[in-house]
Amino acid sequence: MNDKIRAASGRQQTVEVLEKQAAKLKASRDPQLGRQMAMSYLLRLDDPDGAREPAQIGCDAEFVQMLALAGKPASSLQESDCLKLATWYKSLSDSADAGSKAIGFDRALLYFLQYLELHKKQDSERLKVTMDLEHLKKQLASLGAGSSTQTADRLVLINTHNGPSNDAGAAEVNVLLMFRGEVLWKQEAVAMPWRANEDSEISISLPRMKFDHVRIEITKWRGPCGGLTEVQVFKGPTNIALGAMVVVSGQWDATYPGSALTDGVTTSKEHRKGYWMLPAKTAGWAEIELRAPRGGG
Repeated sequence: MNDKIRAASGRQQTVEVLEKQAAKLKASRDPQLGRQMAMSYLLRLDDPDGAREPAQIGCDAEFVQMLALAGKPASSLQESDCLKLATWYKSLSDSADAGSKAIGFDRALLYFLQYLELHKKQDSERLKVTMDLEHLKKQLASLGAGSSTQTADRLVLINTHNGPSNDAGAAEVNVLLMFRGEVLWKQEAVAMPWRANEDSEISISLPRMKFDHVRIEITKWRGPCGGLTEVQVFKGPTNIALGAMVVVSGQWDATYPGSALTDGVTTSKEHRKGYWMLPAKTAGWAEIELRAPRGGG
């Protein structure tokens, strides 16, 4: 059973258990059961709205108030509420199992990042939150296979050889994973394989964390310029980057667009088709957005 099926199966099992527990709670009004159900909604289903009814029976007023805040879009919250929610989710998740911990930590991460977005002042409060955020990133990255919020598990970079010219491509890259504009993880100075007349590739295992952008920085190149044929981001067997939006720092000309990195063409054997090239003798970057597919045209 692959990770995607296993996660879906586990979620369905949780839903079925909660449906049975709801009938028992209605009859017994048992506070212990109410809190157990609220925590399942919160950290197994990531559903603070679903947690409200059992929380009314099994949790204190502060818990219920926090659920109300968690049900709102993060962008609508005040910075003080973001900080409260981040700290609350973190404390609830510290002693949870890996899957629940990942969901809770993901929420804490979201609220820490939103706090930093709102709190622009470079003061001691911002410094403390920044340090807490860095610690949380490390905890998320170290989670084992139980994490259910991993965006993807493998990155594949396919180098270009520039068609029949066989004279260009990436030699070294940095790989960054980002979430809401913040860099969560970085692997620097990755050596890119390159061979004439071949589409060389490298596969990189990714940490167990949630991210919404992949940024590839070409720092060294072969011949006149750097470039890549395709960037693939796999969750199990699925390339979630296929058709994704791409923004690049620059391109040789319009026949070597950044959009070629996610177009599904995995070879650069045909000149000026299906691969991205940077301007001559220039370092550059490409960012792939994993949240929305690219439109047609």
